[in-house]
Amino acid sequence: MSSASENPELEAQISKIAMRINATHSTITHQPLVLVQQDISHFQFIALLSVAHIFMATNLREGWNLSSHDFIHCQDGQLSSHQHGSLILSEFVGSASIFRGHKLLVNPWNYRQCADAIKSALEMSPAEQKLNWDFLLGCKSPYTAIKWHMGLQEALTKAHEMQIHQTSHLSPLSPTDLKRSYGAARARMFFLEDSAIFGPAFGVEESLPSSKACETLRTLVDDPKNTLYITSNRSTEQIQEALEKLPCELGFIAENGCFLQEPGSDSWVPFVPESALKWHSGIKKMMEYSHERIEGSRIKERRCSLTFHYDGALDRGVAARQASELADQINGARGRADFHVVREAASVKVEPPHAALGNGRVATYILDHLPNIKYPSFIFAAGGSRSDEALFRWANELAVAPVASRFEKSELGRTLHVTTVTTSTRATEARSVLPPDCSLLDVLGELSSVTSNAERAE
Repeated sequence: MSSASENPELEAQISKIAMRINATHSTITHQPLVLVQQDISHFQFIALLSVAHIFMATNLREGWNLSSHDFIHCQDGQLSSHQHGSLILSEFVGSASIFRGHKLLVNPWNYRQCADAIKSALEMSPAEQKLNWDFLLGCKSPYTAIKWHMGLQEALTKAHEMQIHQTSHLSPLSPTDLKRSYGAARARMFFLEDSAIFGPAFGVEESLPSSKACETLRTLVDDPKNTLYITSNRSTEQIQEALEKLPCELGFIAENGCFLQEPGSDSWVPFVPESALKWHSGIKKMMEYSHERIEGSRIKERRCSLTFHYDGALDRGVAARQASELADQINGARGRADFHVVREAASVKVEPPHAALGNGRVATYILDHLPNIKYPSFIFAAGGSRSDEALFRWANELAVAPVASRFEKSELGRTLHVTTVTTSTRATEARSVLPPDCSLLDVLGELSSVTSNAERAE
C-alpha cells in the first residue's frame, strides 16, 4: 500500500474532497476539515490526539496500530480539558483483536458503516463516551511494555528457580553403588562427553587429552566387557586430530549425532544425508552478511551445522540485535528446507532437525547392531551439553523398558543398571550429579581400578 504523497492522483482526489467539504460547511470563523499534507513531530501528534473528539484509523492492513493505543492514553483529560474521545478502528488492524466488543469497529471498505460510526461517535453522551473509554483502557492495559517486561521477568525468574530446584534435588552419584553394579555386569556401555573428560578446549593443539585421561580410558577399553563411545559437538576433522593419543578401541559420535565412528574403525558413518543439507550454502551467505557487520564475531562451520558466534563482539548489544534479526531472516527463508534454528546465549545455530534426537538416535543404532553377547547390562552416560539431554532421555527410558529379547534367559529377571550423570548446572534429564569435589575423570578412575583389580585377581 502506498501513501497519498506517493500517489499524485490519490493525493489530488483527497484534496478535491477536502475542498468540497469545506466549501459546503465552512463559515467565516470555522473550517470543519484541516488536511495536513506534511509530516508532523511526535509531540505535535500527541497534542492533536489530546484534543481530538474522534480518532479514526481505517487501515486496510496493519500489524498492531499503536496510534490507537496512544489516543486512548491521551484522552485521560490530564493534558487538556477534553477527555474520553471516541475511537473508530478498522477491524483489519492487529489491535482490533484485543478490542473485541467495541461498538465502533468498522470495515473500512463499507463506507456507509464508517459514516454511521462517525455519526454515532458525534452523538454520544459524555456518559457513553466515558463507558467506551473505560472499556478500551481495560482491554489494552495488559498489553503495555511495562506489563510485558514484568511478565517476562516473572517467567525468567520462575524458570531459573525451577532449574536450580531441579539440579539441587538431583541425587549425588554414589561411587560405591556404581562400582558394585559395574563389577556385577557382564557387559558395559559408556557414553562420555569429550568436554566433560578432556576439558572444553578438547581438539585444540594446546589442550589435548591429558596422560591421566588416556591411561584411564586405556584401562577401561582393555576390559573386554567394556565398550566406550566419546560424544562430541566437534567435527570429525577436529576429533581426528586428537585421536593419536587416545586408544583406537574408542568409538566416537561427532557433531551431536551426525557421524559415528565405531571402535577400531577409521571411517565415519553419516546419519544425515547430503540431500538434507541443501540449505547450508544459502544460510552461510546470510551469516557472512552479519559477520561482515559485527566486528569480533565469527562463523563456526561443520558439515551438518553452522553457528554464528558473537561472544567476542565489541558491542554486544548491537551484536545481539543483529543476531536476532539473523535468526528471523533464516526462519523466514526456510521454504521447504528442513532445519532448526537454535538461539543461544551468544550464538545462532542452524542444524538438521534430527539434532534434537542427536546422540540418543545414534545410541539406539549402536545397541540395535550389537550381538547379544555384547548387549550391556550396565550403561553409563555423562555430559553437560544440550545435545546430551537426548542421550539421557534415551538411557532413562531404556532403564524402564529394556529389550528383554536381547538378554539370556537366566538374566531376564535382572534389572538393567543405567546411570545418567550431568556435569553442568542447567535443567537436565539426568538422574544424578557428580559428588562434591569429584570430576568425571575421578569417577572413571574408580571404575578402572575395579577393572585393574579384577585382572590382577585372575
